[in-house]
Amino acid sequence: VHCYMEPVFVGDVCQAILTALENPISNHKIYYLPGGKGYDFVEILRILVQAQNLKRLILPLPPFLFLTLLKIFEKIFPSSPIQSYQVKKWLKTKPLEAKTTKKDLNYAPISFKEGVGYIFQNLS
Repeated sequence: VHCYMEPVFVGDVCQAILTALENPISNHKIYYLPGGKGYDFVEILRILVQAQNLKRLILPLPPFLFLTLLKIFEKIFPSSPIQSYQVKKWLKTKPLEAKTTKKDLNYAPISFKEGVGYIFQNLS
């Protein structure tokens, strides 16, 4: 499935919130908080597999096939950890504009790969 995501590290979100609370220029403004780099879904899976030292076959599927299989899976397992409505939303995702966020909040997020590495390093 080809979709674009900018996962954001929770520490970057917390820092942005604290900075916004302390900065009067941020009053009544809306800020986007994308991660430090955009990835497609397959790249995200590869990063997670690598961070956990797992060996997994990642088989990219066309969106229509993936969604069809996912809907069948949802019928069998109603409490599936991933839902077709989420995937449909991800397929429409575009990069977020964070120029104002970077300027007003000195926002400099780390990449998903760095965030995952940080989390798995601190779990052990």
